[in-house]
Amino acid sequence: MSADIKRLATLKARCALAEVALVESTDDRDQPVFVVSRWAMTRQMSSLDEVEKWLVMEFGTSRDMLDYLMAEAGMRTDTAHCEQ
Repeated sequence: MSADIKRLATLKARCALAEVALVESTDDRDQPVFVVSRWAMTRQMSSLDEVEKWLVMEFGTSRDMLDYLMAEAGMRTDTAHCEQ
């Protein structure tokens, strides 16, 4: 599996956790574009770097997203409560 395919899959998964759709397409000049959409907001980006920067700006890092989702589910993400 190439690095770009894995990176795209990872970004799609992160977007899905944030309830964002990420679609890979091409523009009218046959250049790759990435479209993110959430509710009534849609943005077109020209690279995976741009998608990743937008995702972090809007929703935080992967760890921030995990902490939020775990809190919503009533679960703890720290390990301080675990006995040694």
